[in-house]
Amino acid sequence: MNENEIASLCNALSIGEKESPTKILDVKLKDRGEQRGPTEDFIGGPWRFDRAIIIFEEPIGTGDIANMGFNRTKFWVQVHNLPILCISEEIGLFLGNMIGEVRNIDLEAGKNGSSRFIRVRVVIKVDEPLQRSLRVDLLGDGKIITVLLRYERVPGFCY
Repeated sequence: MNENEIASLCNALSIGEKESPTKILDVKLKDRGEQRGPTEDFIGGPWRFDRAIIIFEEPIGTGDIANMGFNRTKFWVQVHNLPILCISEEIGLFLGNMIGEVRNIDLEAGKNGSSRFIRVRVVIKVDEPLQRSLRVDLLGDGKIITVLLRYERVPGFCY
C-alpha cells in the first residue's frame, strides 16, 4: 500500500457521525427485540466449560453490557433434614429465599428414595460463598433445626 492509498483511507475516516442528528427507534422494533430476548430454558444452567462456570445474564431494557454483573446463576438446591410435615411449597419458598432468589420449587424429586427433601431453584451470587446449611425454627416452638443444603451440578471449582 503506497502513501496515496493510505491518505485516501485516512480521509474517508470521519468523526462527523457524532455530529449528525439523533433518530428515535421505532417502538415496534424495540418491542420485537424484547420479545426475541433469551428464554428461561436457555438461561437454565449452570453451564460450565473446562471446570469453569459460564454465566449468562438476561438483558434488561437495552441490554447495556457495561451495566451487567455476570455474577448470578441458577442452581437446584436440595434442602435435607426437614420434618415430614414441613415438606411443602410454602416452606420451600421460605427456605429458598434464605439462600437466594427463588425461581421454582420441586416437591416431587425428593419423594423418591429413602431420603426426603425439597428441591428449590434459586438464583445465587457466585462471587459469595455457598451456604452449606440453614438454622431455622420451622415450627415456631423455639426448637432450632439445621437443614442441610446440597447443590446440584456444582462445578468442581466450588469449595
